[in-house]
Amino acid sequence: MGTAILLRNVIVLAGLCVLLCIPLFLAADGGGGAGAAIAVIQLLALIVGFGGGVLLLFVRRGGSVNRSLGAIAVAVCGLWLAAAVFLFLTFTFPAVG
Repeated sequence: MGTAILLRNVIVLAGLCVLLCIPLFLAADGGGGAGAAIAVIQLLALIVGFGGGVLLLFVRRGGSVNRSLGAIAVAVCGLWLAAAVFLFLTFTFPAVG
C-alpha cells in the first residue's frame, strides 16, 4: 500500500472518529467522566487528522485529489483545534469583569 493511500485512509478514519464523538459527547455531557474521555479521544483524532493532512500535502505521489484532501483536512482540523483551544482558555481563565 502506498504512502498516499495510507495517509488518506488515516485521515478518513480520524474524521469519522471525530464525527462519531460529537453526538456521544453531547449525550454523555451530563454524565461527567464519560464526556471527558470522549473529548480526549476526539482531540487525539483531530491531532492525527491534522498531522496526516500535513503529511499528505508533502507526499509526491497521489496527484491533486490527495493534496486537496490534505488541504481540507488541515483547514478543518486546524479550525476545530483552534476552537477547542479558544474554549479551553475562555473557560479556564475567564475575564475578570
